[in-house]
Amino acid sequence: MPRKTRTLWLALLVTFLLVSSAGFALAAKGQEKQEKEKDEREKGKKDCRPNAYAQCDEDDDDRKGHGKHGKAEYAKEKGKWIVRNGDVSVWFHTSKHGEKAKPELRVFWTGTDGNKTGYSVKILRLFEIETDGTEYKGTYNTMKLSDSDDWNVDVQRNGNDLVLRMTHAEKQGIVTLVWYLNGTSKEIKFDLIVDNWQWGENAQNHRLVLDMLVKDRKVARKDNTSATLEGGYVSWVNTAKATYQNGSTRNLTVGHSLRGEGNDVHVLLAFNGPGGYKKLEYDPAFGVTTMSSDITGVRSVPVLATVGVLAAAGVAAAVIVLGRRDE
Repeated sequence: MPRKTRTLWLALLVTFLLVSSAGFALAAKGQEKQEKEKDEREKGKKDCRPNAYAQCDEDDDDRKGHGKHGKAEYAKEKGKWIVRNGDVSVWFHTSKHGEKAKPELRVFWTGTDGNKTGYSVKILRLFEIETDGTEYKGTYNTMKLSDSDDWNVDVQRNGNDLVLRMTHAEKQGIVTLVWYLNGTSKEIKFDLIVDNWQWGENAQNHRLVLDMLVKDRKVARKDNTSATLEGGYVSWVNTAKATYQNGSTRNLTVGHSLRGEGNDVHVLLAFNGPGGYKKLEYDPAFGVTTMSSDITGVRSVPVLATVGVLAAAGVAAAVIVLGRRDE
């Protein structure tokens, strides 16, 4: 091919790539502008949740997934109940009929995609065993908690904080989970309250074990009162309060163990001490502690625009080299 013709074709190719990359860059800039305008609209919006029982319209996409710093919020969406502040969000999955929240939850950083970030936990079950070990054998009485669809749920606001109370009752006993989220915390705490547990024979030699299942995450014991996992942690205190039939109370020591099951891990908390009590009170917590680069929400330059610029630069360099070789 003649030198002039070849140079002309290369020049046309460079022009095409430069125009294409400029188009990608303009599109990216336009997208950033739209997102900035959206953020500004968000700031100017009035709060559509004046109290714990109010919520935005289902189509109000601008408000979904966003919490306010210094104030805990509550909302309902399809398939989940949500409590959140400016740092941490918690999705409680609902029952089959979508009416009631139950103790199957996802904890993640507010503003990130909850379907991809954070971690999932099931408050799986409460069971009775003999004093040796924490292994579930199904020999004595059990209450399946996350599988139950008849939780009675109540949400209350206390200033900038929220309290979500779940209660499940059956012949075996009454279990209440009280969840607390304040406006500035990076964790959600909950109390476990067990009333009127129907103990088996030799109850004095038995104990209860709480089984919590962390889904698809590696869990490592940090110390005697906490375990870490990707994106967060589970913590507990080492004593619980038991109230017996005669009105006397006793502090029970809390033992723990971690057991793998495929990609999931059971966090087992055992309440050690004489069984037969009529009430148990306890308060562990879940939290978000670290944020990896894939969930920070930091925007990057679109890949196509970057590729276009690099390709154009490469061809431009080739034109210069070929031009010099043909001179």
